[in-house]
Amino acid sequence: MDAQIQRKQFERQLAAAEQRLQAALGAAKMAVLEWDPVANTVGTITDVFGISSSHTLSSRSLIFDLIYPEDHDRYLLTGRET
Repeated sequence: MDAQIQRKQFERQLAAAEQRLQAALGAAKMAVLEWDPVANTVGTITDVFGISSSHTLSSRSLIFDLIYPEDHDRYLLTGRET
C-alpha cells in the first residue's frame, strides 16, 4: 500500500511540474523541441508557433526557421556534433 501512495504522490508532483513548465513556456512564448536523430524529425511538447504537439517536423529548413536567429550558429554546430 505504501508503494501505491508514493506512486500517486509522485504522479501528482509530476503533473504539477508539467503544468508549471507549460505555463512558463507559454508565458515566454517558447517551446521545447525534441529531436529524434534516427528519424531526423523534430516534435514539440507544446502547441506553439502554429504547430500542434501531435505533429513532427521532418524538414531541416522548417526546423531552422523556428530557431531564434541569434541561435542559428549554435544549432548548426550541435547538428554536426551528433
